[in-house]
Amino acid sequence: MSEFTASNGVNVVSRDKGGYFTGTFDYGINGISAEWGQALREFFQHERDEELGRWRWPESPDYVVYPRDDDTVLVHRESDGLGYVFSRKMAPYAGFHGDLAPAGVAYFDAHPVRKPWHDAVEGEVWLITYNGTEYPAIFQADRFRDHGGSWDAESITAGRRIWPVSD
Repeated sequence: MSEFTASNGVNVVSRDKGGYFTGTFDYGINGISAEWGQALREFFQHERDEELGRWRWPESPDYVVYPRDDDTVLVHRESDGLGYVFSRKMAPYAGFHGDLAPAGVAYFDAHPVRKPWHDAVEGEVWLITYNGTEYPAIFQADRFRDHGGSWDAESITAGRRIWPVSD
């Protein structure tokens, strides 16, 4: 089961094997609350977005982003069909494309490019760069460590595996 939190704060846990929903909601006096109904609508929309491989901007759900590859996305405003293709490189300069640009920038912020060291395996030795200095470090327990320090993968600016040597 996966969790989904709607914009109104209601937490929906996806369907179980029997097709039933669970979550944090209030039945209220007259049955299921309007908040729970809104949460279910958003859940079903989220579920459909995942099926179609698209990302909906949480800040303004009318804007849907379709990833094209690692570097470009199509930002589409559902209310009028307006769309524009943005690249990761142009995202910081995308302000001249009106209100479509912030949705593209938000997508790239939410989906950073994965670096090789993000896939490090326990026991591998890497030459990592942190704060402009290179360090040989071993990857242990989700961190890179050497005799003087430890770093998480997000704080590293460059890295390459040096052991085991790949073919």
